[in-house]
Amino acid sequence: MYTKIKSSVFSKLILFFAVVLFISFTAILIYSSQYLNQKAGNTLQTESIRAINRMNNYINEKYITSQRILASLYKNKYYSIIPSYLTSPADDTHVRQNFASTLDEFLQFHFSSDKDIVNIALEIYGDQSIYLLNKEAKRRRNLEDALREQMNGYQKTAKDYGVTLFPAYTSVLSPYSGPVIPMVCRIKSTDLAADPGCILVDFSCRSMEDELADYSSEFPSSTLYILDSHGTVIYDSSTALTGQPYPGFSRLTADDIPPGGMEDGELYTNLEYNGSLDLYFVSVHPLHSIYRTLKPQKTFIYAGIMTLTAVSLFSILLFSRQYFRRISAICCAIREIRSGNLTVRIKSPGQTDELSLISDNLNDMCGRLEHMIQEVYISQIEAQSSEILRKDAELKQRAAELYALQTQINPHFLYNTLESIRMRALSFGNRDVAQMVYLLSTLFKQSLKTGFVTGIPEELDTCRLYLELTSYRYKDKIDTEIEVDENVQECGIIRHILQPIIENALCHGLAPGSAHNAILIAIGQEGGDILIRIKDNGTGISPERLNQLKIQLNTQTSPQENRIGLSNVHQRITGIFGCGYGVGLDSIPGEGTTVTIRIPYMTVKEMENYVQSFAC
Repeated sequence: MYTKIKSSVFSKLILFFAVVLFISFTAILIYSSQYLNQKAGNTLQTESIRAINRMNNYINEKYITSQRILASLYKNKYYSIIPSYLTSPADDTHVRQNFASTLDEFLQFHFSSDKDIVNIALEIYGDQSIYLLNKEAKRRRNLEDALREQMNGYQKTAKDYGVTLFPAYTSVLSPYSGPVIPMVCRIKSTDLAADPGCILVDFSCRSMEDELADYSSEFPSSTLYILDSHGTVIYDSSTALTGQPYPGFSRLTADDIPPGGMEDGELYTNLEYNGSLDLYFVSVHPLHSIYRTLKPQKTFIYAGIMTLTAVSLFSILLFSRQYFRRISAICCAIREIRSGNLTVRIKSPGQTDELSLISDNLNDMCGRLEHMIQEVYISQIEAQSSEILRKDAELKQRAAELYALQTQINPHFLYNTLESIRMRALSFGNRDVAQMVYLLSTLFKQSLKTGFVTGIPEELDTCRLYLELTSYRYKDKIDTEIEVDENVQECGIIRHILQPIIENALCHGLAPGSAHNAILIAIGQEGGDILIRIKDNGTGISPERLNQLKIQLNTQTSPQENRIGLSNVHQRITGIFGCGYGVGLDSIPGEGTTVTIRIPYMTVKEMENYVQSFAC
């Protein structure tokens, strides 16, 4: 599978699109997840602020109610007998009865003024009596020690003026079983040094909790607190910390929590301070519970994105399948043409796209090549058989040019067509395809150049183009090394004598399946000659086959049909420079093959003059 992907442009293209789709959908997934988290956080922030405001409004309302109860003792003339009696109790029975009647009316009136009042009590410090009113008892005096101890505790810690809130508790004196918040007011007197008594009002938390029911059902893991200025928990919706110091209260008040709340580790905390009451209203919510509620939505998004990815990949496969088949047919035809089979023809699907242009021009080129071979190549060999020695090099050069024509594929027209394909591939982001087309068109353009002689750097450039083009087939399987002495950079060389040797090394020399193939091209000076070595580390040649090839090289006969490699190069060199020059061959089975080419040491100009004088 890995080898198929490496050798197939379309497999790489599909893999590329798959990666792009995966990255795109992953980005969408991350964004969606962040959006859901942010939305849930905003909802929690909004609802927690609303819940805190409701608690704040409730406590404010009950605080004002307690203040109004205390103020009525002084502003209402009818109730003024109560603080007067507390200041100086009378022994007269009538006065006592009048006080008891007035106190009873006072308690009943205020008890009925607020539906959240479950207990209202008045304690007289002088005789240590307590008057209590609730739904079960109209008025009770001299209650059990538990309430007396509770009232004494309130007396010690209550503020001198105003209303003091104490931690919520469950009252045993009332049928209401839920938590109640006690508020205590001292009764002041200007005639006595000490306060004569105090008023206790227990407010039920039921109405506040009813208002918070929606918040509690939507965020069941959230906890709401009311804290006094010392950090004591006045109210805890979970009842776990009521009456205890709030953990981390100093850090909570020092951190200056922003209006939107803050995340502290695994908790989201929101806080509001009521300066007039000197109370803190806090909501705390564990973050993991938010993410847990988002799991079904995220699962749905994950499934949707995976489905979209699968559908997208399937669509790409369907789209590229037909295109891949047509490209494969063109590639097979090109390989047939390169092997010398000019009878191959590509079936046209009747479309008018770029691939159809290539197919039609390949078919036309094959017909023209067959005609040229019949008229030019074969006719000249038959007409000039008496001048073989003088014209042999020219014919071999023409054979090489014809071979180049087979690989050029009508270069003038095809070069422009390939350039159009390359630009279209780039527009679709197919850079590998665009680079291959560019190398192929450049190689075709190089082959348009005429002349027997070229410079060594130019001939090596052609070889590099060919090697780079073939590297897409043998990617990561061939290491190529080129070594050129500085003193041969200005020398000339017969055109098209290196590429056929390199092609033989690639096609016949490399070990099948090996991932460590190597080709060395070394050019240097040896005496008065230039010595070129092309070495591979492939399978090598058996001794019997090596002897056959050496005999063919040293025999002045035309090469076999469809074979213009070693023999063609050797005969072209010896035909121009003599028997002292040409191609040598050496091989060790299992280790590789070395091809040596020896030509005279001449500059490009000197070699051009020599070849021209020889042809004449």
